[in-house]
Amino acid sequence: MNAAEYLLEFFNEETRADGVEFDLRRVMCAISEVGRQLDGMESMGVSRFGRYRAAMPELWEQAWYSFRSANGAFSFTPADERRVSPGVTFMLLDIRDNGLSIDVTLDDGRRRSVDDMLAKVIETVNEDDTLSMSLKAYVVKLVHEVRLAMDLSRAGCDFELSDALARLMDGIGKAESVSGKRSVWEKLREDAIVPFTSAFFSALGAAVGAYAIGAASGQYRLP
Repeated sequence: MNAAEYLLEFFNEETRADGVEFDLRRVMCAISEVGRQLDGMESMGVSRFGRYRAAMPELWEQAWYSFRSANGAFSFTPADERRVSPGVTFMLLDIRDNGLSIDVTLDDGRRRSVDDMLAKVIETVNEDDTLSMSLKAYVVKLVHEVRLAMDLSRAGCDFELSDALARLMDGIGKAESVSGKRSVWEKLREDAIVPFTSAFFSALGAAVGAYAIGAASGQYRLP
């Protein structure tokens, strides 16, 4: 299940699949992934995806208020059933059917690929003594979130792993940009990130794979 499909079911625009859970974290995660889908398709020259940006504020607003009860308190589980406009529904349907479709199903080989990459990220963080402790802790936290998402992906919401990988790549980009030891991050990119994206997203190629998981550093983006 991709992020757009998850949101269509959350807003009751599609029949909800058995066993799928809807909570605040997953819904916010799905909306973030939809935003990255818009970025990716727009950068590839699909102009209509750029026009969908006008629908994003409504998507965020309706999702947020879905977790707000009548007395104004917020909950981690839906407190109010909200619907979205036909324009938002059309956007989600288009992304579901025509967006960048990346299979992040984890078989044993892919799980090892992710584990190896994460281990090298931790190794690089420990090696770089020029980073602040807060930034080091932030990157390590993102690594743990990827590992958690790997476990949660068994529930069928693959976009959670995609979102966690995207945030990790963003964190790596931030660390590299302020590091006094740029060479250790360049080595990580060459020895771990590029091989990881090539292996994990072999069906679409390393460049598309790297973009699809939202890598923030310019080195990983499509032209």
